[in-house]
Amino acid sequence: MDGGFGISGVIEDPEQRMVAAQAAEGGALGDWEKEENREHSRKRIVIEHVFGRLKVFKIIAEKYRNRRKRFDVRFNLIAAIHNFELP
Repeated sequence: MDGGFGISGVIEDPEQRMVAAQAAEGGALGDWEKEENREHSRKRIVIEHVFGRLKVFKIIAEKYRNRRKRFDVRFNLIAAIHNFELP
């Protein structure tokens, strides 16, 4: 199952990709598939919230225009600030 442009090529093994199940045309999802989709949504929303909080820092929300060498250090500092603020 192809996950679309967003994840193509990120993980080589298609079995390891987290892609929500889709019902066949005119069909319905089974109980097992619905539960898998719920689990997928729970994990995805946590990640999306982290990205949202990190985008407060413009280094992630916009194109980075400084030296590439310093990007790792700055991103790690932002991640540390984010982790420090977690309850």
